[in-house]
Amino acid sequence: MAEHSKDNKTRIISNVLYFAEVQRMLDDGKEVRIRIKGGSMRPFIHDGDSVILQTYYGEPLQLGSNVLAKHEGKYVFHRYVGKRTHRSCWQAMEISSYRNI
Repeated sequence: MAEHSKDNKTRIISNVLYFAEVQRMLDDGKEVRIRIKGGSMRPFIHDGDSVILQTYYGEPLQLGSNVLAKHEGKYVFHRYVGKRTHRSCWQAMEISSYRNI
C-alpha cells in the first residue's frame, strides 16, 4: 500500500512493490531511473542521487560499473571493483528504501 510523504510531493511504497515494478520495466527493455537512499557509496553516489538501471545481458563488466542485485531477499547496490582469484570484488551499498520519482 502506498502512502504520501509529509510534503505530499512523493509517494512512499514498499520495496517489494517498488522493485516488482522496476523488474517489470527492465523485463520490457526499458531503462529505469531510481533515487538512491543512503550514503555508503560516497564519493561516487550520494543520498538522493538518481541512477539509471538497464537490463544486464551478461557482457563483461567494466571497472566501476554499478549493479543492482537481489541477495538473500534484499536489494543491494554494488560497484564492481575487479576480480581476485576468480571471484568478483564489490564495494557495497545496502538499499534500505526508495522514493518513487
